[in-house]
Amino acid sequence: MKVFNFGFHGYGNHQALALLKSGEVMRITQDCKDYTVFYESIPGHIRRANGFSDWEDLNAPRFHLGNTLTWTNEHKTFWTKIHNKIFTILKNKSYLFKILLPRYTYNKQYNELYFAILQEINSLLQVQFHTELHFLLWDTNNLSDDTEIAESQAIIEWLAHQDIDAFLVSEILPQYMHNRLQYALHTCDTHPNALANELIAKFLAHKIQSREITTHTAHTKEIQ
Repeated sequence: MKVFNFGFHGYGNHQALALLKSGEVMRITQDCKDYTVFYESIPGHIRRANGFSDWEDLNAPRFHLGNTLTWTNEHKTFWTKIHNKIFTILKNKSYLFKILLPRYTYNKQYNELYFAILQEINSLLQVQFHTELHFLLWDTNNLSDDTEIAESQAIIEWLAHQDIDAFLVSEILPQYMHNRLQYALHTCDTHPNALANELIAKFLAHKIQSREITTHTAHTKEIQ
């Protein structure tokens, strides 16, 4: 068994979809025969999918939801590279420019793009690898603010109406809802620590071994 981690600090589901659509996931895993795919999300990925990430520049994948879901900046040109260079300089050098950038305030309208991206990820996994998405949500806990509570609840309600296998971290990690810091790297950095990763890995491994989560043999179909 091989494990590939395509996540990175600051990524969201828009990055995951871009990796799939670009063929990068298929290229790296081309020697694998069977696939089981997990996507791990925090509620804040809603804002990231909608472009509210201070650390991302204009080259970060951006998607627009109209009649269909469109990758608006998939193709880079000389002018888009120049535009991004100017944007990066202004963001790093100008305090005024930074405070004039759009600020995120939770609104239900932002949910739709996040949900559409998840649906597209699930569809692409079925086309490229003959498998489906397994979704893991770091839901609310004792450190959650009002925004995270609203985002988490919206995701859980949406999942209830989807054909997506989903797991809540609160149902995996003991006392997670009452003691979030037990599973954090530090008080100032709540990324998962070794204990959290170990318990989640054991939980998912058990699901696979017991065949509650099944692996699937990939198609040989090229990326559409």
